[in-house]
Amino acid sequence: MRRKQTTLKGIAEILGVSHTTVSRALKDHPDISEEMKIQVQQLAKELNYHPNNLAVNLRKNQSSTIGVIIPEISFYFFPSVLKGIEEVAHNMGYNVMIMQSNESLQREKENVRLLLGNRIAGLLVSVSYETKEYSHFDEIENAGIPIVFFDKVVEQKNIFKVDIDGIKAAREGTTHLIESGFKNIVLLAGNPNMSISIDRIKGYKQALEANGMAMVLENILYANNLDEAEFVTQQVISRKNRPDAIFTISDQNLSGALQAIKKAGLTIPDDIAILSFSDGPLTTIMNPSISSIKHSGYQIGNKAASLLFYRIQNPEQALIPIVQILETELVIRESTRKRQGA
Repeated sequence: MRRKQTTLKGIAEILGVSHTTVSRALKDHPDISEEMKIQVQQLAKELNYHPNNLAVNLRKNQSSTIGVIIPEISFYFFPSVLKGIEEVAHNMGYNVMIMQSNESLQREKENVRLLLGNRIAGLLVSVSYETKEYSHFDEIENAGIPIVFFDKVVEQKNIFKVDIDGIKAAREGTTHLIESGFKNIVLLAGNPNMSISIDRIKGYKQALEANGMAMVLENILYANNLDEAEFVTQQVISRKNRPDAIFTISDQNLSGALQAIKKAGLTIPDDIAILSFSDGPLTTIMNPSISSIKHSGYQIGNKAASLLFYRIQNPEQALIPIVQILETELVIRESTRKRQGA
């Protein structure tokens, strides 16, 4: 005998709530409490509920594909982001079309045109390091296609985005280094025009000021890829007044810095300490293990996709930009071991 398909109405009756509440909880609507979202999502999973969005989209002549533009798929962070996005899209009955900009503004513009031609229902974007403004996304918005930005975002108001509190996280990381006895701390940032660098530089400065330490401009370095990170690290560790700690803002910059430190014959943390924003396994497989500001790429992807589907399914309500800020965690390991006397 064929099992009867679970419906929103059935879930609502079991929980004693309205059909609308269940629908909004499954869409991660901000008006629904986290407790109710968990109850609805757990019951939906137990009952094997799957929304038939494909049939709905066919009736409405709508696309069942969302687009994703990312700088690159290398390293651990973006594959983790894509896993979070794909899971949400699958549960909503949508396909995912993934494009890479390879950190090129021109390639990013080509991605936008191609996705627009494929009639996507919505777009998720982490911009290239060459991107300084968003005008090339106007055609997408003008076509009524919702966009949500995440992680690498240009500083601009009135956009929907999912990110971490980079200021708070960088302040916490820099404070940890100071309290561990390090006094000459270099920050290895990325594109100076992006919030990912701007916020983390702010947090770094705030921690120095709070501890009565002068901010040295030469101690803020910029690198957009592994090779650049290795090059600038080689330069800074060759200084007469060599830094005693390096704080990198990404897995790429971490990898480049580690290569330069190894080639220079320096040891971590005796000669130089290192701390990094990271979501990858590199921090735990290295010897010594690397202290990190942990931020979940999977969670960022999951939340960004959920916000995008909220916009897709609530076009009249989702007009006021929503910014979701996710938590980070400072994980202390061997690479920032306290200096004697600290």
